[in-house]
Amino acid sequence: MQYRFLSLIVLLSCTLFGQQDSTKKIDPDKLQIAGVYKNSFSLNLAGTSGVVGFSWENLITKRLISDIGIGFPGIGLGIRYLPIPVKRGTLRPHLNVISSFMVWPGAAAFQQFYGGAGLSLFLTRKFNFSFDLGPSWFYHYWVATGKAFPDRFFLMGNVKAGYRFSFYAMKRRNSYFDN
Repeated sequence: MQYRFLSLIVLLSCTLFGQQDSTKKIDPDKLQIAGVYKNSFSLNLAGTSGVVGFSWENLITKRLISDIGIGFPGIGLGIRYLPIPVKRGTLRPHLNVISSFMVWPGAAAFQQFYGGAGLSLFLTRKFNFSFDLGPSWFYHYWVATGKAFPDRFFLMGNVKAGYRFSFYAMKRRNSYFDN
């Protein structure tokens, strides 16, 4: 008798407490801004990652995007401003400021400051592309090589292709499989 009662309690508790509440509505503001997912992993040529690398973007507001990159030969941070608010399926102009620290193996270490203007394309299928061009200033650290390098201005560009996603949506989806 006790075995049947215990079995019934276990069965009912698993059935009652093991169900997910699928009636909860997802707050769209946690997933996206103006139809564009808040996060993006991108492949870069130049920009925050040095010469080539990866970056993570975070859409902070409709007009502001932060950027953290790592690649060869360095790491960097950047911020991008969109004069026209972001919207899925549109091409938007942007202005950005990037600072990167790079170390060329056996050559030099330097800090790059870059400000550019360009275009960002936010496609409807979670992909985004970006291109910009602008002046760049390099500060060389002569201690790294023992030689003094002049500080230089260059015209610099940045090309980026990325995939947009939401950490909140992934967390919510994974919570269904955890129980």
